[in-house]
Amino acid sequence: MLSKAERDAWTRPVRYLDPTDMACVDGRALVDAGDGSPTIYWEHSASRWRRFLRYATEFIDDPDGCGWLSRIGSQVYLSPPGFVAVTGPAAVVGYRTVLSNGRFFNDDLYGPEDRADFLDTLAKSDPFPNEETRLRRTDDADVFRLEDADQDMVRYPGSAILLGSHEASNYGSFLFRVLPKAHIVRELGLTSLPIVCWDFGDSTRALLECAGLDPALHVPHESHRVTVYDRLFVPSLRNPNALLDHESRALYRRIRRHFGSRERGRLLYVSRLAYNVEANHGRRMVNEAELIERLRELGFEIVEPQNLTMREQIEMFSSAELVVGPSGSAMFNVVFCEPGTKVIDIESEPHWIYAHAGLFASCELRYGVFIGAVDAQDPAHVHRRFTVNIDALVERIQDFLDR
Repeated sequence: MLSKAERDAWTRPVRYLDPTDMACVDGRALVDAGDGSPTIYWEHSASRWRRFLRYATEFIDDPDGCGWLSRIGSQVYLSPPGFVAVTGPAAVVGYRTVLSNGRFFNDDLYGPEDRADFLDTLAKSDPFPNEETRLRRTDDADVFRLEDADQDMVRYPGSAILLGSHEASNYGSFLFRVLPKAHIVRELGLTSLPIVCWDFGDSTRALLECAGLDPALHVPHESHRVTVYDRLFVPSLRNPNALLDHESRALYRRIRRHFGSRERGRLLYVSRLAYNVEANHGRRMVNEAELIERLRELGFEIVEPQNLTMREQIEMFSSAELVVGPSGSAMFNVVFCEPGTKVIDIESEPHWIYAHAGLFASCELRYGVFIGAVDAQDPAHVHRRFTVNIDALVERIQDFLDR
């Protein structure tokens, strides 16, 4: 635990620091830096935002006339350049925010307008938009102060690598936001340092190992605590739009090559039926049990990823010809699919569809969207229960398989 003087030091005002304002060094110097103000190594030019194309869906089916989505066309997205920042001593608050030397930053890079939106969102008192930082805005829009309120503050001696992210506890977020950071960790030869990231149990350690990192060095990230490190390396978010960049795609190719299956042709339905019952989660497909029975008749395997090891999931998805399932974290396992695999994404609301489409496109999958009808009586704002037009979905599956 920290002394009162140390705790008081970390509750002093901190000003947002844009990564482009950090002192720039090359990769070799970065490894030896970190005493004082944040220092940065730019993996890509700091002035060059990278362009990625998301290609269009092959189809969008709306058999019940919900009407909220008519098309997803081709679109060019801009992703920020990659970087690694190092600083120390440093305190990690919430999901991914780092305090150091009177400044704070995270793993992202914002344009001028996005920066103001980010700080306004962070200033909210609700824990999710505030990212559980407990940072509170002062009279200066760029300056925040950490609420003490007897917070749990601990020290972790030595150096570490923070693989944090927004929505830190979300498995899908881990796959497109966190694991791709392993690329630069290996590139800079930092693989002997402790790795701070969310703990999904055996899945976390298995994925770290698959990505070429040592799972024995995993340090569970606890967002409810303020953790102080002597020196901290912070790799950047590579894929803010859920479009995997070239390095991220190379990482998943490597995982498929080493741990995937050489078979192809499996028909997979990714089920949320048991998960929704066990977790009492929203976004429940009311007629999913009936759909499962119909799909079994068509030769589908019913996949419940929460009951499989990570290696089993990689092997299963890498051998698929067609993956069908309701949107959710489990569908992000399509990163393990071979390019050209067909995907039917069942969506019931518009909030995350473009991120999902970006993931499918960047994985070079053939994808389409099938829309389910939400229950208008469900009072929830998001994740409302819904039904799927089973006959129309089965017809689409058979047509897609014939293409």
